[in-house]
Amino acid sequence: MVWIAIASWQAWQWREAQATRRRLLQAVASATPPAGAEEQLAWATAAAGKGRFDEAVKLLKTLAQQRADLRPTALYNLGTLYLQEAQRCAGPQGEALPLVELAKQPLRELLRSHPDDWPARYQLERALRLAPEVDDSAGEDATPDVRKERTMSTGPAVR
Repeated sequence: MVWIAIASWQAWQWREAQATRRRLLQAVASATPPAGAEEQLAWATAAAGKGRFDEAVKLLKTLAQQRADLRPTALYNLGTLYLQEAQRCAGPQGEALPLVELAKQPLRELLRSHPDDWPARYQLERALRLAPEVDDSAGEDATPDVRKERTMSTGPAVR
């Protein structure tokens, strides 16, 4: 008898997931975000995948500001979305650099409140490898050895 109840509950969950998936696909196709906040997170990811980057960023920023319960997920998705867009438009002209810098902001904000979020740490590390930050402590006042060491530590990785 317990097995029947468990199977029925799982079947109901599966139907609900399929219905949510259908609503989400319809919303992405119609360019209007769904009503539910969790569905809006998924919509933003799907919309970015369909080339509607600006709409996805706007929605994720709104969710991060208005929904405290979804803030960590929205910030992570926002940082990841900026990194993905930077990789997509990477070229010799440096168009990706501003997007990498934008990716750092929400990831740092997330890590301030959730320092143990390892996926966010990983994404921030990726962003820092793509666009290292300059530390002024090894500036003009530093000895030549310190400047040389600082220069070596911010160079690109050797593969």
